[in-house]
Amino acid sequence: MAEQLFCVIGGVCLIIAGVALSRLRPPDWSSESMTTLEQQRINTFSRFQRGIRWVNNRLISVIGGLIVCTAAIPHGRNWIIAWSAIFFFLLMCIFLAMLDALSSIFSYKRTLPSTLRSTLGEDSKQS
Repeated sequence: MAEQLFCVIGGVCLIIAGVALSRLRPPDWSSESMTTLEQQRINTFSRFQRGIRWVNNRLISVIGGLIVCTAAIPHGRNWIIAWSAIFFFLLMCIFLAMLDALSSIFSYKRTLPSTLRSTLGEDSKQS
């Protein structure tokens, strides 16, 4: 009984987290001093990251739904299949999160305006 209760509570929490994360607005990294090329690069990476985050947030909700379903499935073959799917989806979430982080690092290094780069360089030399 306690196992089913924890599965339901944990699954519902994951569903709520997935829905809440999907409602967050991404930050606007544009500024008035940016060139058109820099703005296009930021928009390209931003669309890529929004797509990754959209898929990842939906996967989190699907994982929550599967965990809730495991509370009703009796232990056996189907229960193992459900938990194997949950494990696979968790691995996909981790992979997508790593891809999102790497694309963020890459995009910020590439699109950081030269004025900011020089300003940051001067600040680090003064410290």
